[in-house]
Amino acid sequence: MSTVTSAIRRLWWRRFLALLAIIVVIALIAVMTSPQLGAIIEALTPPGLPEPVSVSEQVSLDQGWNAEDADRFHHKAQGTQTLPIPLSWFLALEAPLNSLFAIPFFKRERFADNRYLLRFGFIKSAESENNEYGLPIGFAYSPFQSIRGLSRKDTAVGLTCAACHTGQLIFKRQALSH
Repeated sequence: MSTVTSAIRRLWWRRFLALLAIIVVIALIAVMTSPQLGAIIEALTPPGLPEPVSVSEQVSLDQGWNAEDADRFHHKAQGTQTLPIPLSWFLALEAPLNSLFAIPFFKRERFADNRYLLRFGFIKSAESENNEYGLPIGFAYSPFQSIRGLSRKDTAVGLTCAACHTGQLIFKRQALSH
C-alpha cells in the first residue's frame, strides 16, 4: 500500500469520525431538549420537601405525667404493626435525592435521620432507653415479630398512637409539644 493511499485512508477516517461526532452531538441535543425526556426526568424526581424548622428549645407541656411515662408512651410498641418492616432495613434506607443527576455526585443521607423525617411533620425525640436510635415521637420497635416475607422473626419498626396523637406548635423558634 502506497503512502498516498494510506494518507487518503487516514483523511477519510478523520472526516468520518468528525461527521460521526457531529451527528452524536446533534442527537444528544435533540434528546436532551425533547419534551418526552423532560417528562421522564420530572416523573422520576421525588417532590421537594420543606427543610425542617429549626428550634432553639423544645418544651413539653404538662400532661400530668412524668418524662419517663411520656417517653414510654412515645416509643413503646402498642400492638400496632403499621409498617411492619425489619428495623435493620428501615435504618439502612437512604433518603431520596432531589434530582436524578445528583445520584453519582452526592452522599445520601439516611431516611431514618431526624433531618429527613421531621420534614413530614414528625416530632424530634432524644435517644433514650425506649428510643435507642433517636427516632421521632411515634416510632417504636417490636422485637421477635413475624414479618411477612421473612422466614425468621425479627425486630420490626412501626408507628404508635403517639405518631398522630402528639402535636407540636412552633412559635419564635420554641417548640411546644403535648
